Amino acid sequence: TIEVMPPAGVFTPRALHGDFLLLAGGSGITPVLSIAKAALRHGRGNITLVYANRDENAIIFRDALRELAGDSTNIEFLGFLRGEPLHEAIGRARAVVLPSEWYENAPISVMESCAMARPVIGANIGGIPELIREGQTGFVFPSGDVNALSQVLQDVAAMSDDKLVEMGAAGRAWMESDFSRAAHLAMLKEVYVGVGANVG
Repeated sequence: TIEVMPPAGVFTPRALHGDFLLLAGGSGITPVLSIAKAALRHGRGNITLVYANRDENAIIFRDALRELAGDSTNIEFLGFLRGEPLHEAIGRARAVVLPSEWYENAPISVMESCAMARPVIGANIGGIPELIREGQTGFVFPSGDVNALSQVLQDVAAMSDDKLVEMGAAGRAWMESDFSRAAHLAMLKEVYVGVGANVG
């Protein structure tokens, strides 16, 4: 069971004594880190923070996160994941959230999640919204708007498993039809043929 806070206009949860599952990607770690700090300082529950990035060297606030984890028994620092461990983590997810605050071009994390048949909740910034079909393969929200993100999470938490499976399947089908190797080569060929026809 996932309980999602309603929009409150603040970064502080209603209560800090329960368990927390915190998800962040890229620069979206900023608001999530503040919640983790508050929960560790004043709460008594278990905290799991899942933070995705390109590689370990690209982790924002890496030292702060390691210091935050320290010797604590109620926070798990998963570190950088790739390959099978990453796929297993995505496979266990009900949906994947990309709360980026940076103008990312074509984030692989969105396409990877769709390819694994998981709905994506992404910030409406950069190229992210171009890779999400609203209401079909996922949802978008204004970047940096914690209230809007909270509302989307609440809506997704209330959805049936069948609906989320349907959205995940739609994302997978989209990746196969438009982003497969064959589709990419066909689009490149079309471009080159068009350029060649206009030469001379």
